[in-house]
Amino acid sequence: MCVIIYKPEDKILTKRNLKQNWKANPDGGGFMYAENSQVIIEKGFMGFRSFWKRYNQVQHNKTVVVHFRIGTHGELSPINTQPFKVGACGFAHNGILHGLPADKVKSDSNLFAGMLEKTGLFNSTDSFEAMDVLLNSYAKSNSSKFAVMYPDGNVKLYNEKAGAWDDGVWYSSGIRTWGFSSYRFNGKLVKNTSITKYDGDTYDFDEYPYVVSNYLQQDNVSDEEWVECDFCGSWQPESETKMTQQGNVLCYQCAKKVKEIIC
Repeated sequence: MCVIIYKPEDKILTKRNLKQNWKANPDGGGFMYAENSQVIIEKGFMGFRSFWKRYNQVQHNKTVVVHFRIGTHGELSPINTQPFKVGACGFAHNGILHGLPADKVKSDSNLFAGMLEKTGLFNSTDSFEAMDVLLNSYAKSNSSKFAVMYPDGNVKLYNEKAGAWDDGVWYSSGIRTWGFSSYRFNGKLVKNTSITKYDGDTYDFDEYPYVVSNYLQQDNVSDEEWVECDFCGSWQPESETKMTQQGNVLCYQCAKKVKEIIC
């Protein structure tokens, strides 16, 4: 049911981290940040590569809220990607909102954003307090999570306790990151293979020997990021992979079987 990721300005979200979250919520994404006392929203990304290319250009030294969608209502299209601009603010939602009109095109989040826009509560600081009361009520009654960004770049999280914090970053649907540490094996320093952290669980390298063996076959272990092929599950240096228009990562062998490769 989607994920909201709140990144304070002194944090960086890695490509590996965001890729894992995208894979779990692959139906489009976007992000918002503040600039010159205005909330800027960039969304409509339906493939991870295009998202990452733009996101990584703006994430440094900025507070950013990212949203990745997994569709439950409405079309799988750019119009339903988030965040949404509501008045002077930016708005992102994770969850399912009940009691809204049925719509085959717009998602429940999209319909809700339109409803919020009509209240006028997001237009000026004079009405932000009333807006806060309204969103708290909906978050509690629908078990939803919201993130609102104000024009000054400050962010308010609703139902914050239902999400999870990891290294100063908030994830509305729990932690879905890959954190790796170095490990010495037969005297060789093997990087990015020893520990996988997924939703807070930790696994040592013994449970993933295929990852270690891929590295040990290399004469020199570099700092290049390794990624998993979404088709065969093998791990390859990122420079030796391709990505489809749908955002799937393929090793060269699997890429030969697929035509829609972005070069």
